[in-house]
Amino acid sequence: MLDIQCAALFPWCATVEDLGLLIRWMIDPTSCDLKPSDVKRAKGLWEMGVRYSANELNDVADITALLDSRESFQREILPIMAAHAHRSPFYQMDLNHTAQKYAAAHLPLPGKLPAEGTPILHRIHHHMFCARVLQCILKLWEKSFPFPGDSNQEVMEEATKEEERRQKDELPPLLQGVSLSLEEVQRVYGLRSKEELAARAHEEDTTAFHLLQTATLQQLTITPSLPSPQLSVYDDQIVWGRGPARIDLSGGWTDTPPYTNLCGGNVVNVAIELNGQPPLQVYLKPSATLDITLCSIDLGSVEKLSTFEELRRYNVVGSPFSIPKAALAMAGFLPEFGAKTFATLQEQLKASFRGHGVEITLLVAIPAGSGLGSSSLLAATVLSALSDFCGLGWDAQEVGRRTLCLEQLLTTGGGWQDQYGGLYRGLKLLQSSPGLCQNPCVRWLPEHLLEDPRYAPCHLLYFTGITRMSKVILTEIVRGMFMNSASHLRVLSEMRQQALDMHDAITRGDFERYGRLIGVAWEQNKRLDSGSCPEAIADIISRVEKDVWGLKLAGAGGGGYLYMVAKDVDAAQRIRHELTQRPPNATARFVGMSVSHSGIKVSRS
Repeated sequence: MLDIQCAALFPWCATVEDLGLLIRWMIDPTSCDLKPSDVKRAKGLWEMGVRYSANELNDVADITALLDSRESFQREILPIMAAHAHRSPFYQMDLNHTAQKYAAAHLPLPGKLPAEGTPILHRIHHHMFCARVLQCILKLWEKSFPFPGDSNQEVMEEATKEEERRQKDELPPLLQGVSLSLEEVQRVYGLRSKEELAARAHEEDTTAFHLLQTATLQQLTITPSLPSPQLSVYDDQIVWGRGPARIDLSGGWTDTPPYTNLCGGNVVNVAIELNGQPPLQVYLKPSATLDITLCSIDLGSVEKLSTFEELRRYNVVGSPFSIPKAALAMAGFLPEFGAKTFATLQEQLKASFRGHGVEITLLVAIPAGSGLGSSSLLAATVLSALSDFCGLGWDAQEVGRRTLCLEQLLTTGGGWQDQYGGLYRGLKLLQSSPGLCQNPCVRWLPEHLLEDPRYAPCHLLYFTGITRMSKVILTEIVRGMFMNSASHLRVLSEMRQQALDMHDAITRGDFERYGRLIGVAWEQNKRLDSGSCPEAIADIISRVEKDVWGLKLAGAGGGGYLYMVAKDVDAAQRIRHELTQRPPNATARFVGMSVSHSGIKVSRS
């Protein structure tokens, strides 16, 4: 029997018209749009013409011409697809790859999408895409004009060669070998200098993130009524909020916009106490003066707020009180977020707080950049305490939603798993559905693998003494999500499934599989962000990996707390001895971890 791969089925055609006719006839010879004469002609062309088998096609085809033709068609069709993005799959493509094609062909940027009638996620995709095209053009500019002011010809030639070698390593494959002229940049993009190019790219990127912030904050308008804070405690009462930390076990990053808005997220995490205590503490009490006093025990800082303008400075970089200021705004202490409007903050306090001010004291017993979700959980703890202190009546879902909005106000971004990981007790699977409004549901899991005496000593939490702020990591990964980067989306899809695998391992009580899945989650994090495992972290891991089923950094990566699942109690003792006797730095240490069975708690004196 003849192998179909060797059958001469594919005819050679002299004209495009003959090719079109033959293809239609081969697909459906009974098609109603084929005349009898067309059928007869097509059949004759196929029977009498030269035909090739699938095995022979590559031998007889002009591959170079085919690729050139394909590139030519793409250059023609991409701007058309972009112009009709509301009806085409343009913004569903790998936009990073497409941006490189745009830059390589020097194609003009797509026209600005109208604000009215265009889905906000499409507009974000558009601005992020334009930013990436301009960044590619900027790379080409730096390659083409690296040393505009150097007059020493010999030095310049040598430096140019070195620059070309460096650029070849840095330039994406689609941009290598592409030339650029100043005239083209000015003609196609209307930009006359490298500085203008960089500024425009930054503007497009900033606009995309601003739209994401707007989309998230718009969800606050879904609330039936805006908050109207009123003093809801006795004059001598204190409201006390306590919040746990959380460890992300599987599915981290799938909770992050825009991925979670487009696909939904699955995350398995656990609320934990450190050394037997909830590490986040908030105290609220009425004060005698008409102002708001913010105190930080761990930072030794105090700040007084007596005007709306001072409260609006919640996004000042480096401020120790950004989170409580933004939380107060969310609770209705700013006119733009509250149900009632007052001329001054003091007038509001006089009318709604019986002439008292507010004193908020914070204690954060976790280092910044720890990876335990401390920023989000501190925000959720402050909002929970404010809800009780001000009679707002927010439940855990509402606090979680407002925490997500608060992080957008602070431009730190982030997803929902940190706050919900601490708002709700214990070990759980958190799942959300696609959509702008994210309300994850909670499926609690048995804590047997964490608390059984056979396994409890095998769970080790080690502060590495190395910190890395998650905002930088987050911003770059969010860009990858908006660019539909194939590599990013592939890993994120695996993470969503892996959270379900972890759910299965926990419900089956399979300790070894649980530990190995922790290791899988760590490998996924490293694939998503190559900076997750710096040399100092890799050195610590190399010293203990033979004794663990799996390990991972607790958060986005790069530093903070290292969570390890030792193979058995003896292996756990070896790990403790190794890292205690030879710590990597002066602040590295083991910290006791236990499951939080309450989550965030608020009580009154």
